Order: sequence, then structure tokens, then C-alpha cells
Amino acid sequence: MTHSLVLSQKLDCLAKSLAKDIALSQDALLQKKWILVPSSSLKEWLVCQLAFHLPGFIGYRIASLEEFTKSFLDSSFPTETQMVSSVYNVLEKRVDLSFSFSSLFFEYGKYLLLEDQDFQIQCLNQIVQEEGFRFLKDVWMGDTYENAPIYCFGFDFLPPLAWSFLIRHGSVFFYAFSPCMEYWGDVSSDRERRALSRFWERKKASLATWGTLENAFLKEPPLLANLGKLGRETNKILDEFDFTVKEEYELSEKTTLLSRMQKDILSFETSPLFVDDSISICKVGSSLLREVENLYQEILFFHLEKKIPFSQMTILAPNIEPYIPLIESLFSHSNPSIPYRLIHVPERSSFRLGLEKLLSLAKKWSLDVLISLFENKSFSSSQRWDDQTKEKMVLFLKEIFSLSSDWKEGIFLFLEESLTLVSGKKTGGISLSEIESFEEFSSLLRSLYEDLQKLLEPKNWMDFACFFEELQKKYLSVDEEEDSRSFSSFLETLQEFKEAFFSLKRQEKYPFDIALKLLQKPLFGSIQAGHLHAIRIGSIEEGNVVPSDVLFLIGMDEESFPRKSFCPSMNLLNGRLEAQSHPFRGGVAELSDQFAAKNLPPMTGAKNLSLSKGEFFKKEPVYVPDSYDVDRYLFLKAFMNVSSYLRMSYRHLSLEDGSEVSASLVVQDLLQMLPFSICRTLPSEKEEKLDAPCCFCLKAPVDTKLTQDMTLSLSDLVFFARHPWRYYLEKVERLFLKRRFSPSFMMKRSSLLRSSLDASIDVVLEETIDESLGLFKEAFSLDAKEKYLEREGFLREWGQEIQAISFLETAGFPKKTGSFLEIPPIEWEVDGYKIRIVGDIPYALQEGALYLGDDKLPSLLKSWPEILATLVGLQKTNLYFLKTKKVKSIEDPLESLKKFTMYYLRTCTQLSPLISDWADVLLRNGESFPEEIEDIHVNWVLERLELPSMISLKKDWEWLSDVFSGLISLYPSRKESHATV
Repeated sequence: MTHSLVLSQKLDCLAKSLAKDIALSQDALLQKKWILVPSSSLKEWLVCQLAFHLPGFIGYRIASLEEFTKSFLDSSFPTETQMVSSVYNVLEKRVDLSFSFSSLFFEYGKYLLLEDQDFQIQCLNQIVQEEGFRFLKDVWMGDTYENAPIYCFGFDFLPPLAWSFLIRHGSVFFYAFSPCMEYWGDVSSDRERRALSRFWERKKASLATWGTLENAFLKEPPLLANLGKLGRETNKILDEFDFTVKEEYELSEKTTLLSRMQKDILSFETSPLFVDDSISICKVGSSLLREVENLYQEILFFHLEKKIPFSQMTILAPNIEPYIPLIESLFSHSNPSIPYRLIHVPERSSFRLGLEKLLSLAKKWSLDVLISLFENKSFSSSQRWDDQTKEKMVLFLKEIFSLSSDWKEGIFLFLEESLTLVSGKKTGGISLSEIESFEEFSSLLRSLYEDLQKLLEPKNWMDFACFFEELQKKYLSVDEEEDSRSFSSFLETLQEFKEAFFSLKRQEKYPFDIALKLLQKPLFGSIQAGHLHAIRIGSIEEGNVVPSDVLFLIGMDEESFPRKSFCPSMNLLNGRLEAQSHPFRGGVAELSDQFAAKNLPPMTGAKNLSLSKGEFFKKEPVYVPDSYDVDRYLFLKAFMNVSSYLRMSYRHLSLEDGSEVSASLVVQDLLQMLPFSICRTLPSEKEEKLDAPCCFCLKAPVDTKLTQDMTLSLSDLVFFARHPWRYYLEKVERLFLKRRFSPSFMMKRSSLLRSSLDASIDVVLEETIDESLGLFKEAFSLDAKEKYLEREGFLREWGQEIQAISFLETAGFPKKTGSFLEIPPIEWEVDGYKIRIVGDIPYALQEGALYLGDDKLPSLLKSWPEILATLVGLQKTNLYFLKTKKVKSIEDPLESLKKFTMYYLRTCTQLSPLISDWADVLLRNGESFPEEIEDIHVNWVLERLELPSMISLKKDWEWLSDVFSGLISLYPSRKESHATV
């Protein structure tokens, strides 16, 4: 039998070699021949390559290692459903733990970790014995034997047991990525170098030893050393077998920075580097959209200016899913449009989405999910609805839930409204012509609810399979073209359920949660796969990294890549396994002993058989790769397989607070090799459009009209009222200024008194008092306690207690629990559209709003929307001032809130002049602006602001007096005080 190993740094060279070997093979025409690949996305690319180099090749089945292994399986190897069921019965019916143990069963079998005394292994062995299952190692070490050629393409790593399994089956040809043509098995990453240095330091090594060590480190290409650990471990495994090695390395004649760095890695050299445009890194701020817009411009540049076809471009990200909606919108609807295809992304067909919404209703019956289900194509088609009927059904849903959070009561109230006449006119509900449609709607809703309630009852696997089949036929249609893959996956899962019912020895009933998880297993595929001349877009995964002229790596920040491992903490395979603690630590020598014991065919190609078992144990612990090593090697593979241009980008500012975010560690490794900078920072949209130093203005906005229903957050309204300029900078411009100041005595006391609203003053003082106060610490405490007691006296005199208020969309009516009050959202209509306000108010009284600040117009302005919302929610008019014990009355709080909200919608996307320091000037005809303002945001904007004259500013914004008429009435004159209640 022939065992061949082909090495190259370019995957297209490996594909050419594979096509050549197939063309020269002497295999019989009807003989079964296998080509194994690590993923479906690489399979798609390889088929195109083979079709180009070898037209008309037939008789070859391209499959994954799992699919190849399944051809040797029998009923004794469990499906996921069978394994989860068995673990669930043993582990005291814990759903999440059952899935974790089930996945570990399949993972442990790859490494022969099956004789440990750990509880997990004991548990899994018990299940195997009770159910008669086999581990994967029993399949890979079994007596199956097939004299058929096997071509393995593009695998970066396989467990030693998998290599041995493949070697035993006929002639095997491996086509493997190899970044270096020289021997590089002894290079060390930075982490390994530090460990080696610490080792020799403990050994008190001589200066000569240190010098030798340092010289060896200097000769190693840093990228190869830091990124290639996974490849080094694969080479160690391959060294155990006798292969006929062929090298198909491709030496480029280009002299760009990219090609020189690739050549250094390939030749194990370090050469001088010079800057050019072949590699570039772009910092894009904090906006995902900005990153995609930059990507779009770069693609057009390479296509129109450099004449590079779209098919020779690839876009990869650590996680492509957040980018998909933006890419679909920008690439498809811009002029010119860009053809693209998404590779190996989660299936999102109408049937699968409809199934997810349908089953999620069983767990949570809500308006949003019902609307999504009714608008789903698969669901609406099964009900034979046209677009008009679908809109009508959705409108019915909104109507009944607006009347009551209980849908049954909502239907009753809706019908009651329909039959109520006032002066001969119907007040609401539906017309007589819609009665039949509403009857269909209510019947469907009741049927859906009753069926899903039955689904929550525990069932055996056969009952689940039958019930899901009936549910699908009743509520979801299948489009043969769009839904074929997702529907086939659904049927396969149901078939697993039925097989589990007949094969498991214990016929138990299982909860809906287990069936739901099994049905919602991710299904991956390609979208728009017919566009062979389009850009490939996907996540950075094995199989998605293929040769291209231009490679875009987006989202390459340190938090996203290398990706963090989500392997369960209980996994015994985390990291390296100690040779003395577990069986099979000796590669093929130990495996050959096990084969001999089973009277199986010998493993041809195994070397070092003269070593004793003990010697081999000490030399070779088993390596189990983690996501950190896998991602670094994927980056190295991507770097070596781009031929002309490499573009990387990442969001270097945090979306939460605007703080600096570093580039990915692999990008930092690349930058450390360069004596010059290849980074650029993308300017903001404002900076691109305006070159003048004055880039802000205070021009009055035009009036605004609603075009859709709006749900506004109370926190946004308060943020805008408190500081409209900071709101604009952070929310609109995405600019975050660092505030550096030391809080004053008064600020510290105010903060402490606010905290004491939730806890006793003694507890707050003990937890928060600043030791830096030194000698003033005691004075500060006494002053704070005095103010606290004074405030408590005001509350006792008013006879009220502090409560928190929450405006919740899910609240159907006011509900009080202790000191917490839930209230439905504040709603009203404008131009036929609804405005809804939701959010929390931490401090209020039973009889009105509570204000903690100074009794001044500029100060009260900052809390104005919060005060109005409190009064509207409580249906009161009194405002209580906790600092001064005053009580004032606000006329028509709802009207004032409506005016403020329209002011917010009209002004929130530009600068409003109504900062607190200018409030007197604009609202009460103050004489002049203050000369100095101690606010970093105000001063930063003023340096860039084209400030108009006071006369023109007041004229442009005189309508603010009407907006804040309720606030101004509390302070009618700058000299006279307002009458208290």
C-alpha cells in the first residue's frame, strides 16, 4: 500500500497536485474512492479546483472524516439523541449537564481517554455498558478494512488515532499545508521561550549556554514561531509514519512587503523589510457600519483601479454574523453593487426561522414572537394568507394585546368593543365585514396555544417525533427550493428520535427542553453559492481559508481574535495530558500493541516500534489543541495564501465608553516584525465632510414628523436634557472625552446623600467615605449625617415614603410590590403614529415627583423629563423639593412631556443650545452667556463651534419658550420666587 504526503504553503498548489495524482492513478473505474476534507466550505472550493484542473473526474466521493467514519458504523455507535437520553437518565435528569456530557463522550473517544478513575469516565463507562454503545476509539480501532484509495486534503490537525485509522485503509495520500520548507519542528513561541529561559535560569546555566540559546531564538522567524504551534504538533504525529514525501512549494518572484515576509517564513530566514501598500491595517473607530463602509470602498478600489476580479477576493472575520445584515444592505443596494456569497453560515431559511419562532412560543407566549411568526413566510403560506390577510392578522394581534396582556381577555374586550354603540356609532373593534376574518384569527390563536401547551408535557421520543410532524404539517409549509436543507435536517432529527425510541433499553419520558435543543442544532450552508465570480465571505475557520489575490480580515481586535475557548470546564482534555496519568500517551507504538492484542492487521508505516511501552510513554504526551492555537495557525495559513494584498481592520474604540481597544495578538505579532507603521486611523464622517476648524453649528432644526411608531427610553431623554452636547458627541458622533476632575466637597456629599436613599447613612459612610479627606473626614461625616436627618424630617412631615417606578411594556396595569411600582408605558399619538416612553425612575413619592437638586431653573432642567414622566405615571401634579422642603405644582404634566419629546425628536441628531449654563439666557431672557464654563464637553465643542450672536440665537430658538412653558412657569421672574403650595 502507498502512503504519500504532499506539502506546500499554497492550497492551490496542493489542489493541482491532487488533480495530477488522480489523473495518474490506476484505480478501477467503479472502485469506491474517497476525498476527505475538514469542512463543507473547503469541499465546495476543492470541487471547483478539480473541475478546472481535471475535467470530468468521476467515481470520487468528497466527504468529511465524520462521514467517512459513519460508513463503518453500526447501531452500537450512539446518535446524539441516544447519548443525551442515556446521560439524562443517569445524571438525575439535568438538561444542560446531559448535553455537556454527551459532547464529551464523542470528544474523549478521539483520544482514548477511557480508563481514568474520574467520575466522568466512570459515568460514561456505565452508560456504555448499560446501553451496549461503542466509543469512537472502538470504531477507529475496529476490524473494518477497506482496500480503497483515500485522499486527505487540507487537514491541519487530527488526533493520532484518526491518522492510524486512515493509514489502515488502502493507499492514503495526504495533502497538507506547510508554511516552511525547512525543518521547523524545534522553533519556540514567545511563551515557550520564556518557559525555557526560566528553566535554564533555575539550572544556573553558563553565559555560553545563554548565548547559544539567544542566537537560536534570533534565527527563528517570529511569525512562524508564535503562530505555528498546531503545525509543529501535527508534524510530530506525521513523523511516526513512513510517508513518501513530495514538496510542492511555490516561490514568488514578487518583491512586495507581503511576499518578502511570506518568503522569510517559507525559507526560515529574516531579511530587511521595506514599506509598501501590500499590507495595511485600518482603525475604524467604534462603528461596525463604518468598518463595512471602508471595506466596500477598498473592494471597489481593487476591482476598478487594480482590475482584480471579485472572485479573487475573500473577506473573513472571527465572527461574520454581526456583519451579515450590513454587508447585505450595503453590497446589494449601493451603486455599484458588489456580488458576494456567504460561506458556511447558519441556515436562515423561512422554514427554519418559522420552526424556531413556533417552538419558542411554547416557552414564552408574547406579542413580539407571535408577530414574527405570523409574518414568517413558511407559517403564512401554510395558512394560505395573501399579503393583505397577513397584515390584517398582525393588526388583530396588536389590537388584542393593546387591550390586555392576557390574549384571551384581549379577544373578549375586542369583541365587546365591536358590539358597543355610542350615539349609533361603534367606538372601536371591527366591522361586520371583518367578523369572518377575526373568527379565523381567534380560532388559529386558540389552536396554536392549545397545541403548544401539549408540547410542554414530557413525552417519549416517538411521541415527540409524531407530535412535531403534526405540528409542522399544520403550521409550516416547505418551499422545495429554499427550505430543502433545513427541512431535511428536521426530518433527520425526527428519525433520530424514532431510532432512539426503539434502540434505548429504558423507555423514559423526556422534557421539552431536550427535544428543543436537539431540533435547534446549528445547520451551516452557503448562501448565494451560485455566484462563482463573487467575493467569498465567512468566518475564520478551517475550510474558509483559501488562496486569494486580496484578503480582508475584519473585526481583528484583541477581544475577538484569537477566540476564547468555550470548552466546558469539566473537559479532561483541556491543555496537554500528562503521560503518566492516562492510557495511550505513546503514539503509534502503543497503538500497535493494542492492535496486536486484538489480532487486527498491523499498522503499516509505524516507526520506533523497538521502543518499549514505558519509554514511549515518557517521550510523547498527547497534544489536544485549544482554540488559541487553532486560530493562530489559521491566521498563519491565511497570511501565506494571499498573493497580492492583505487588508486588516478593527474597531479600536469601545462602543460602551470609547476607551482604546488593542489589535488582535496575531496582528500585534505582525506589527512587532516591522520597523515602520502600516496602520491608519479612519477619520469620522464629520472629519471627512468638513475641513474647516469650525465643524459644529447651532442652526435651528426644521420641524419633524413621525413616519413610524416610536419607543423612547426615559434614560435617553434624561441624558439629553442633562447635557445635550455630551449626548450629541457620544450618541451621534461616537466621540468620548475623558473627564479628569476631582469631585468637590459638595459633590461628594450629594453623591453620598443620594446613596443613602437606598441604605442607612451609617452603612453608606462606612462603604464610600474617602480616606483622602484626612482631618476633614469626621467633619464630612457629621455634615452628611446632619443633612440626612434634615431630609428624613421632610419626608416624615410630608407623610410619604420613597418608591421606585418602572414603565414596562409588559405591564398591563399598575402593580405595586413593596416600594417598587410597575406602570404601563406612557403613550400618545402624533400624526397617526404612537409614541411610547419606557424606563425606570429610582426615586419618587406616592403623591408626586421627588427632586433632589437645587431649586433653580438650570438645575431643574436636567431632570425635567424624569419629573414629568413621574407625574404622568402617578397622575399627580405636585413636585417635592427634598433640599428646601418646598412643594410646587406643575400644570398639565402630560402636555409638557409631549412638548419635550417632540423637542428631543427634532433636535437629538444635532446640537441644541439649551445647555444648563445658557438656560437663563434662552428661557428667561438673561443678559449674557457666562464667560467661563467648567465642563470639558462644552469647552471642547466651543473650540470648534461657529457661535452666532445672542440676538440671532434667541430668534432661531425662541420656540423653546413654548416647549418649556411649564418649567418657566415655576420660575416666572429671575427676581421673584414662585409661590409654593
